[in-house]
Parts: sequence; C-alpha cells; structure tokens
Amino acid sequence: MNDNFLKFLEKFPVITPPMIISEEAHLSFSQENKPFSQDEIKSFIAPYEEDIDEFTEFIPGFRFEFENTFQVTLYWKAALMHYQYVLMVWNKDNLIDRSVVAGTIVDQDTVMRSVASIDEDYIIHIVSSHSQEESADVKTERHFTMEIMANGSIISVDPV
Repeated sequence: MNDNFLKFLEKFPVITPPMIISEEAHLSFSQENKPFSQDEIKSFIAPYEEDIDEFTEFIPGFRFEFENTFQVTLYWKAALMHYQYVLMVWNKDNLIDRSVVAGTIVDQDTVMRSVASIDEDYIIHIVSSHSQEESADVKTERHFTMEIMANGSIISVDPV
C-alpha cells in the first residue's frame, strides 16, 4: 500500500462489528475523527463521487478488515439536503466496490431516510422509509440486506 493511502486509512478508527449507522452517527464521527485533507478527498473519494461542489463535506466514520484481505471504510457525505453514509471496500489502495448504506434525502416535501446495521458476520441490514413530515411513515418502510462477498464486492441479498 502506498503511504498516502495508509494516511487516508488512519483517519478511520478500526471497529469490530456489530455497528449501527444511524442518522446522527456523523455527529460522533466529526467529534472523534480527524478530518480528511483536500488531497485525500481528491485522491480517494472524489474519483468515485458525483455531484461534489465547494459546499460538500466528507467525514471519516470507521473501518474494519474483511477476509484478512480488504479494508472496508465508511464515511459521511453531506451535500445540500442530501446526506449519505458510503461504504467502500479496498484491496490495497484499489477500490473494489462502494455502496450507500444509509442517509437522508430531502426532496421538496418528502424526506427519505435509511439506517443500517452491520452484524458480526458483516451482513448489512438496512431499513428505509419516506414521509411527508418529520416522522417516518411505517407504511413506506422497506427492509433489505447487503453482503460483502469474499471477492470484495457488495451485493444485495433477497429478503427472506
């Protein structure tokens, strides 16, 4: 791994699942983690992101090792009325896959929210909902699951 990538990884505290990624998780991330440098954003985040402007923020969340081969990182992206928790799977300093696993999007009068948990087996459980008001409408709630595969790809798993 190159030195710049190792410095990038150091921004993410190592965790051992289980872990919950709630709407407010970014608050503790921003208090406890060192911010990304502009070079880190330019090298390791921006190439894989769309819709970045001068107001977009990125905050490191956490990382864990998967299959003794991959580093899995999670960061928070904040854009205007669009907040995402992004999971990335790395092999050395090469991105294998990425996926948005939680977040909040406000589109006119609709609020779409999702939260995630990563269990001990590295299965990602996601619950999402949308509403016309501040509280989630249970009728619009969806549950789905994602899994990090042995090759580092992130796949959606059909609900049971």
